[in-house]
Amino acid sequence: MGNLPLCGDMCTPKPSKTPRSAPPRAPSRSPGCTDQVIAELIGTLAKLYDVNGDGYISIKEMCDINEKKASLHKERFTKEDAEQVRQDTVDAFKEELDADLRPVTLAMYKDYMQQWLQATEPRDLNARLYLMEGIVIEAQLGRKELERLEREQTLPRILDSLTAQEFVYNSPCRKFSGQKFAM
Repeated sequence: MGNLPLCGDMCTPKPSKTPRSAPPRAPSRSPGCTDQVIAELIGTLAKLYDVNGDGYISIKEMCDINEKKASLHKERFTKEDAEQVRQDTVDAFKEELDADLRPVTLAMYKDYMQQWLQATEPRDLNARLYLMEGIVIEAQLGRKELERLEREQTLPRILDSLTAQEFVYNSPCRKFSGQKFAM
């Protein structure tokens, strides 16, 4: 599932001795390999939520990503929907991570996610893996949407700050063609 690398030789399926007429099976993973992949996915998720890269996940970062994730699931995402996602995120953050809504370290978040996964799927390691893959994919999409919206908001401010003369003079088209325009 996804383009996630497995763990090298530990995950390479061993040749089977089943008859050729048997249907192909999905390769099995060793438990150590799956645990390692899950830990890497949790690390990736933590970094996705750490939007500003300071080593902490703030409630604002988590709300922003979760709101963008939720907006991708609905054709018409309203302000009320956004408020509900933010409130749910705040409630969960208070209950599970920090009651005072202080930013949590990436290590604290990783520990929380390990415990949550173990409680959610205590017996099935592959189910935990698939669950984490889906969560990471959604967080990646939410983060990309957040970054896209930030770019859209930044570009008009940059363009507004340039005069028409500066815009033409610094135009990539002008530099590419080598022509000089009279100003």
